[in-house]
Amino acid sequence: MLSTSIAIALSSSLMAEYTIEPVVTKNFTKTNSALDDYSSFGLKVSRELVDSLSLQLGYEYTDDAEYAGSNTTTDLMRYSVNALYDFKNSSNVIPYVYLGGGYEKVNNKHFGLDSQAIWNTGLGVKYALTETVSLFTEGRVTHKVETEDNDKSIGFGVSIKFGGEKPQPVQVKEEPAKETPKAVETPKVEAPKDGDKDGVVDATDKCLNTPKGLKVDKDGCALNFNFHVNFDFDKANIKPEYKAKVLEFAQIMKENPMLNAVIEGHTDSVGSDAYNEKLSAKRAEAVRNALISEGIEASRLKAVGYGEAKPIADNKTKDGRYTNRRAETNTDIK
Repeated sequence: MLSTSIAIALSSSLMAEYTIEPVVTKNFTKTNSALDDYSSFGLKVSRELVDSLSLQLGYEYTDDAEYAGSNTTTDLMRYSVNALYDFKNSSNVIPYVYLGGGYEKVNNKHFGLDSQAIWNTGLGVKYALTETVSLFTEGRVTHKVETEDNDKSIGFGVSIKFGGEKPQPVQVKEEPAKETPKAVETPKVEAPKDGDKDGVVDATDKCLNTPKGLKVDKDGCALNFNFHVNFDFDKANIKPEYKAKVLEFAQIMKENPMLNAVIEGHTDSVGSDAYNEKLSAKRAEAVRNALISEGIEASRLKAVGYGEAKPIADNKTKDGRYTNRRAETNTDIK
């Protein structure tokens, strides 16, 4: 295992690519610069550090760059170190960017121009002719630290790869495959059946054909959800303390879309039969409207008034009459 790791590490070192790039550059100076526009010739050498990232050393030479508004000239020599990143892809066109710095040497110092440090950044694109030879063009901005000039330039050149010896495949000794023991077949056990898919197996389901989507009890039978609220004397408005009950019942109906509800309104024995029948209908309708406002379809709700015909407590007492002033619901399946 150790020898394999050493072999892989040595192979990776041999795979490092080197690139040499002769380049011709046209430099454009700003109007208040000491120099007119000038051309330079240069050479760049790069070594790939990791995939797509290289260290680049550059040298440029300018012969007789002219000072602005003068016949005086100077030679320029520029040295740079850059970090270069290639956007490698499967096509022949490869963009790249670089950033770095260096030093510009001025042979004939004039008009305040002197040798100084520089920063530069650029971007370009390579077009691969073969696996090792490419043409490239690039744009660059060079910032001169002391004079604060920013020269812009465009360059053209040839990129030639060399080195990068491809390693031989590392021979890894394969261990003989271990014989896999045969799996022991286990007898298949059928899951208990649940014909109506209500979560209660058929063996214990007392309601085998419950419609799909209904909530059921432990015996597999649909739950009957009931609702009950009381009213003040001669009133049909739902009291605030019953708001939570309305919301709870509305949620139950939303979770069980196959349920309908009949809302029954009732009164105590005070008043005439005709008046109480109308009042009970108003109470039932008030509950129906409250449920509709919570998103329950009107077609699923029916309001019926029974007046004082169905008491559930003694109308001779105050508490009994309050108990009888009510609205209640019973649900059934569609």
